Amino acid sequence: MTIGATLQLPCCLLFDMPLCLLYTFSVPTISTFHGIKIQMYYREHPPSHFHAERGDEEAEVGIDPISILEGELKRATRALVFE
Repeated sequence: MTIGATLQLPCCLLFDMPLCLLYTFSVPTISTFHGIKIQMYYREHPPSHFHAERGDEEAEVGIDPISILEGELKRATRALVFE
């Protein structure tokens, strides 16, 4: 990239902003407990799931049935998230 070059990002036509910014703003944290952050992304791919993070642990957790779809959680964290 040269000095003065403009970086073109794909834009969201509805909000007239780069998609990466729209995606960032659409990530509500729906719960925080015992250092675990639960987030649900807006309009993300099926199956229905949420994201659980605690320290360096991170996983996508399916809602029905509740299960780890991707990533890993330690046993204690998994027990709290599944509760």
